[in-house]
Amino acid sequence: AKSWEDLLLETEAAKNAPLAVLHTGNSIDFLGAATTAYDFVYLDTAHDYDTVKREIEAGRKSGAIGPNTILAGDDYSGPGHWGVKQAVEEFCPSHFALYNRIWIDFPKS
Repeated sequence: AKSWEDLLLETEAAKNAPLAVLHTGNSIDFLGAATTAYDFVYLDTAHDYDTVKREIEAGRKSGAIGPNTILAGDDYSGPGHWGVKQAVEEFCPSHFALYNRIWIDFPKS
């Protein structure tokens, strides 16, 4: 049986982005250990405020989320008053949301 990572890499989106790399593991550790800025970071891990806050802070501190990084994620709002929206509003004040589900924060420049 194929893993979810293998199945994801077979999608049309993956085929259209041959230079994209899927990273797995602890998101906070990964973003905190980065040594270069990424062009695009998509957060799709936990739904709580603290995790999203820590991911953004770790990425910004290490430089993984740099001034030219497009930062996005999903689960912007949902059942049980997830904390994603609160964290994104606090740490990405110029973001916008699509269908109250996907959020995107483009570089300021």
